[in-house]
Amino acid sequence: MTSPFNPEQTSPREPRPTLSRQHSSGSLPNVDTTLSPKSPRIDGFLSASSPDVTQSPLRPLPQRLKSSEGPRKGSYERSSSVGTRSSSPAPLPGNYDEPRQIVTGSFAPRVSIYASVDTEEFIQGKGFTGGFRDLLRPYGERIPGKVVVRDSVGASKAWEDFGIMVVGPEDGQPFRPLSSEMGRSVNGRTSGPRDSTSSGGNSGSSFEKLIDHHLRNEETGEPRSSGYIDSDNRVQKPPQSSSKVYSLYLRKLLSSMLMVPYETFCHPVACIIAVSSHNQSPIETLRQLYNQSGRRIPTFVGPEYLRYYVLIHDEEQDDITKSTALFDLMKRHFGLHCHLLRLRSSNCVQSDDDSIEVPPSSWLPAEEDLSQISIIDYDTDSPSIHYIFDSDATAIRSFLREMVTQSLVPFMENRIMTWNDQVASRRRGLSGRFMSLSKRWTAFGSSRNSQNSSSPSSNSNYDPNLGIYPPTTPEATMRTLADYAFMLRDFRLAYSTYDFLRSDFSTDKAWAYHAAANEMAAISYLLIPQTASSRSRTETVDQMLETATYSYLTRCSLPFGAIRTLTLAIELLKSRGPTAAEEAARWGGKLLELGVLSPTSQAFMAERMGECYAAGMGLLAFGARRRQTAFWSLLAAQSWIRIDKPNQGRRQIAEARRLYSLSSTDGSTGSDRNQGKEENRRRSPSKACTPSSAL
Repeated sequence: MTSPFNPEQTSPREPRPTLSRQHSSGSLPNVDTTLSPKSPRIDGFLSASSPDVTQSPLRPLPQRLKSSEGPRKGSYERSSSVGTRSSSPAPLPGNYDEPRQIVTGSFAPRVSIYASVDTEEFIQGKGFTGGFRDLLRPYGERIPGKVVVRDSVGASKAWEDFGIMVVGPEDGQPFRPLSSEMGRSVNGRTSGPRDSTSSGGNSGSSFEKLIDHHLRNEETGEPRSSGYIDSDNRVQKPPQSSSKVYSLYLRKLLSSMLMVPYETFCHPVACIIAVSSHNQSPIETLRQLYNQSGRRIPTFVGPEYLRYYVLIHDEEQDDITKSTALFDLMKRHFGLHCHLLRLRSSNCVQSDDDSIEVPPSSWLPAEEDLSQISIIDYDTDSPSIHYIFDSDATAIRSFLREMVTQSLVPFMENRIMTWNDQVASRRRGLSGRFMSLSKRWTAFGSSRNSQNSSSPSSNSNYDPNLGIYPPTTPEATMRTLADYAFMLRDFRLAYSTYDFLRSDFSTDKAWAYHAAANEMAAISYLLIPQTASSRSRTETVDQMLETATYSYLTRCSLPFGAIRTLTLAIELLKSRGPTAAEEAARWGGKLLELGVLSPTSQAFMAERMGECYAAGMGLLAFGARRRQTAFWSLLAAQSWIRIDKPNQGRRQIAEARRLYSLSSTDGSTGSDRNQGKEENRRRSPSKACTPSSAL
């Protein structure tokens, strides 16, 4: 599989309809929508069954669901709304859980669902209790075929792993009940009420409970409940991490983001407004749903996002001629951002001839995933696997591909181009720089440095009382521009925009915006193909990571932001070669020092630090970081044993024994060990290799 960071240069994009200006946003006419303390001792494990662990590794993870087969690569053709249907896409080769793909997948565009009552009843009759959102969500996470995206300089790149996040109107909104995340905080709360489902001895966080559930399954070897990420028959490489739950851990960490004003990744890029052929007044219902789409979002979310209209035709009960005529009427009223989705109303069961399993969703929030697991565990009559007709699955994939390639991606590209020309270029020009300087100095030249004042300057667009930039301000627009570029994987434009915004946010003392801009500037820089030297990269990234971490923790009391920043940086640095892997290990030690990780997260991080040192090993035995890797394997084992995960601890101890035995037989001399000790002393200011910083 082609890496998404070395995409193939492809042929020109498939043709798109020409959109009129008045319907460029799919709007209505005349509407402007532009640690348990008591644990077994490690000594017992060292003398017990660790040799057997190396002889008998854990079994491969069970695969719950099968994915349907489909067209060969490159054979997927764009279909019309009522055209013929092709078969389902084949499983994709390669390591789907590669950290870089997880990072890019977690920042996919959000598409919210606004469905009429008759539409929800129609979909619930097919066995999807969550309605239209639950039907579309698993298919939106991987759009079939290549999705061609143009960057800011006009170059086209094709991505085979492009996806969207299908969410409900109120999913991720900040006014819903929050739970403490990872034993400390999530999305800005330093303390908060524990989850109502918390039990004695476990963290109240749904995130912690979900990870603990899968760790217990791995300890006992039981099959996993629904929602596990390895259950969709994709060809996978053996995971590098000794704990196979780490990919799930990383996904659930990134899926816990909420809708906040200082970043727009969870803001809707588009919304799907859907009615069914059962509706008696579909046009009026669409107008009402359109009005609701602007009222059910927080005030800091800009209203300028794409509206996409869908008519769901009942293949078994309604006349296709009437539905086609109604669809033509929809296009005349609402523009070309419309689709006719033909589905069967029957509830599909496994015994049906053309039934296929619905693929699992990889990006369910921890609360929802845990809720599904609880339902399956306590209600034996509740189905753990949903089935759907193959014709329905093909129609859904065709619909999502057409919406993404012909409407969503062009809409985002158009917004990027417009904002870049009308807003970003002016802010980067001479007049924009003068306005930036005017925030720091009075008209008579007397010093009024914003860093010495207690509040933002009077000509700032930042509202310190609400803690936001209104969505129409240049700063908010440029932040949205950078986030759109990041979601379309134009990382150079994203980095340059984030980097420009950092100084503006610092001047206005908008510290949450400042921290988020530094975080995403560092992540964007690490996602750009390697061009700069190692020293230049270290100097650039280190300063941004330090600033983001300090601002999140000290100025904003947002531990989740600091955890996300350093976790993503560690994964991306680790994937950039041996030298960068050493830097990743150093930042892992920094994250452990901060004291914001729960015991389970500490164990995962100790494992990753060992793997970072392993990735930094040379090809020859001389200079290899085997002893460092073995040391962190022992620390990870101690962490696992403290939280009563003995099998995880045994595996880490077995790995440490193997590495120590190699170090004693590969010809390593005392000078090599002294060299390692000297480097440890050199790194002592960061305490990246001390047990007390990890446990």
